[in-house]
Amino acid sequence: MKALYLLLPLSMMLTACGSTSDQQVNDEMPSFIDLSSPELRSKAGEYWDVAKRVEPRYPIEAAKKSISGCVELAMLINSQGEAQGYKVIASYPEGVFDNNAAAAVGLWR
Repeated sequence: MKALYLLLPLSMMLTACGSTSDQQVNDEMPSFIDLSSPELRSKAGEYWDVAKRVEPRYPIEAAKKSISGCVELAMLINSQGEAQGYKVIASYPEGVFDNNAAAAVGLWR
């Protein structure tokens, strides 16, 4: 009976390994233009127009403590004009406004 408990998981692992696809994974980086670089920053208007802008919500705790600050984000915009991801470049104070700023910019079109 103990052999059956050992044999069953082993056979399932072998079956799972045999059922994997032979399709090759494309590890190439997607092509993109980095408009955050200083030499291309002024050309951002040539590549897109903001059709929908959403203002970030001010964090309640920051408002209670009279904290103000700013966040600089880098966003990856796909060909449909939607944000696919973000990276916080700088924020002050660190971590206070990051999530709210990213959530708002993620809704831009």
